[in-house]
Amino acid sequence: MNALRKKRKFKHPVTIIVGIICKDDLVVGSDCQTSKTTSETAKRLDSDKISVITFRDGLPVLVAESGACVITQRLIEIMMEDAKRVDTSGYREPADCAQRAVNKLKAEILIPLMPQGRSAEEIQDIYNSYDASLLIAYYHNKEPFLYSIDFSIGSACREKKYALLGCGSNVAELMTSWFDFSQMSWAQAIVTVGFIIGEVKKVDAMCGGPTKIKSIKLSTGEVRTLSAEKLQSLEDEVEVGARRYKSEWESNILKIVNETIKRWQKTK
Repeated sequence: MNALRKKRKFKHPVTIIVGIICKDDLVVGSDCQTSKTTSETAKRLDSDKISVITFRDGLPVLVAESGACVITQRLIEIMMEDAKRVDTSGYREPADCAQRAVNKLKAEILIPLMPQGRSAEEIQDIYNSYDASLLIAYYHNKEPFLYSIDFSIGSACREKKYALLGCGSNVAELMTSWFDFSQMSWAQAIVTVGFIIGEVKKVDAMCGGPTKIKSIKLSTGEVRTLSAEKLQSLEDEVEVGARRYKSEWESNILKIVNETIKRWQKTK
């Protein structure tokens, strides 16, 4: 089994995916860096990790991919084909569609292994070797839904308020916890998502490339995609604002420290 693990190096959780529920939109953002599964060092910076899948009844769903693209891109292909034949009468249908895609792809991977007599444990170990996840975002009857699904486990889990995927999620979790997205407008939300992804890219070598942001508008169900030019402008402005915020933090923290020391002195 150790030899099998050495041959299968598909552990590529290279990404930062941020999905949030704001006051009037669902917003999903990502970086554009992916690793090549054929190389441990090669990468590309032009990947579009956020797809729009439209179900038969017209419901648009945003699906963002994290990890081994050999798995996630095939999952999205399967979901797109499935969605053409399915209506979303139930609130969980897009999440169930993702689960069906995972099961189908696992079967595709399993077929060539069957004659080799693999045990269930060995097969599950192969599935575990593919570090791949999807984030699913949509409205159903005006209610927002965020789900995440990991290829290894194969069960879609509903997320509350926001969802984070990828190797940059630890850093993003810290910053995301600062904000109350439920009170943010679409404009505030995309700026905040741009800020979080930009900060992650500074400290995580596995995240990089341009930022991508897509959203679904609550009132109309319209999918909005920011152009590359607008996103670059947004990143530039967010960087300027972040530097200003950090400089103000230095002066503000100094003021807090001085006032705290004065109180200490009075209590002596």
